[in-house]
Amino acid sequence: MIRGKRVSLVCGGQPRDRVENNYEVIVRVNDHRAEDETRTDVLYTSCVSKAQEILEREHPRFVWFDGNSPNARFWDACCKTYGVERALFWREAPRSAENFRNFRYSWGPEWDSSFQFTYQICPLTGLLAAWHLALLKPAELFITGMYFYADENNVVSGDRHVFDLLRQLEVFYDAVMENTFVKCDARLREIIKKNIPSVFLDTKDREGGLCK
Repeated sequence: MIRGKRVSLVCGGQPRDRVENNYEVIVRVNDHRAEDETRTDVLYTSCVSKAQEILEREHPRFVWFDGNSPNARFWDACCKTYGVERALFWREAPRSAENFRNFRYSWGPEWDSSFQFTYQICPLTGLLAAWHLALLKPAELFITGMYFYADENNVVSGDRHVFDLLRQLEVFYDAVMENTFVKCDARLREIIKKNIPSVFLDTKDREGGLCK
């Protein structure tokens, strides 16, 4: 569904680009959708509440959800009810061996937590989605609405709960933007340039790796 396709990842920040008619697959994070956005092919969720309401509104073909979320079992049941294919991801390592076994063998496919082990951070949902999609090697991955909680001047500072936001942005640039097929919207390009000054000297930027 992803490999070799033109894919857009739509996150919750504003402004963001309207992408429905330009990409083969629209991946939406959680329930972020403006009134004029109509398609959700893949829903990537940290298991926010109101699973039934979101599935009825979005009509996704596929759902990825967080295996450690308190709402995970409810999401699984709702996906079964609506006949939606699903897989798990782990924002953190599974909380118990029993929990992991239950998901792995009873609920089917899952994603491991190698992101956390590799980068030693607990990722934002949007960052983890971008990383997972990049691993699947789409022909193009265009990211819009991802903003790492930057302020109105596009400056990232401080923490949001347990997240080191500047570290998250650096990992995004190093681990996701290293792929030549990844592009991003104007605001995210500005956030990267303002918060990671070395990007101005980076070959990827000079060659258009940050260009839409």
